[in-house]
Amino acid sequence: MVESHESLEAVRLRIAVSMPEKGGRPTIVGCEVRAAPNAPDSRRRWHFVVGYVERVRKQTIQGARDRVMSLMASAEDERPCVFVDVGTPQGFALRRSLRDAWPKTDEIHRPHAYERTRFDSTMFATFLEAYADGRITFLDDLDFRTEIDRALVLYRSGGVKEAGDELSSEDEGLVHALSLAMMFPTHGTEADQLIPAES
Repeated sequence: MVESHESLEAVRLRIAVSMPEKGGRPTIVGCEVRAAPNAPDSRRRWHFVVGYVERVRKQTIQGARDRVMSLMASAEDERPCVFVDVGTPQGFALRRSLRDAWPKTDEIHRPHAYERTRFDSTMFATFLEAYADGRITFLDDLDFRTEIDRALVLYRSGGVKEAGDELSSEDEGLVHALSLAMMFPTHGTEADQLIPAES
């Protein structure tokens, strides 16, 4: 998922997933949270390294659940937290399905829900603030990088009309998963203090 760094002693890893409301591929984003230098007013700040983006081919709740569970298994040693966008009925059902399939252990947090509403701008605003501050790094070989840029530019603008609702819905899901991966940065295991060299 997020490439390993030998200098890191601790990793705060999150997996965020969003189901498109009007159909299309669910999106999964893997992000590492790192401590960034404090703001001038001593507020604690965070740096985000986006190292994994997937648009799930199987466009069902079960398909998204199976991919999340597979990613969790491959990153189990890092104890990632999973955040599910439950701002759609599909997302709500996905979280329920994940909870039913979740391993019975206290070592890994059960999937968290973010109850985004249609008028909630907190999630996207959190992303934009970090992006404007230069506190987001996208790995060079990140899949769907061009699609991310398009989705961010067109977010809540109605999408690309000739591409149809499915593409617009997929792009909104991409932005929601990306933004959700950066919410609650203090939650989880200890974050490493280093800022990536590429920032």
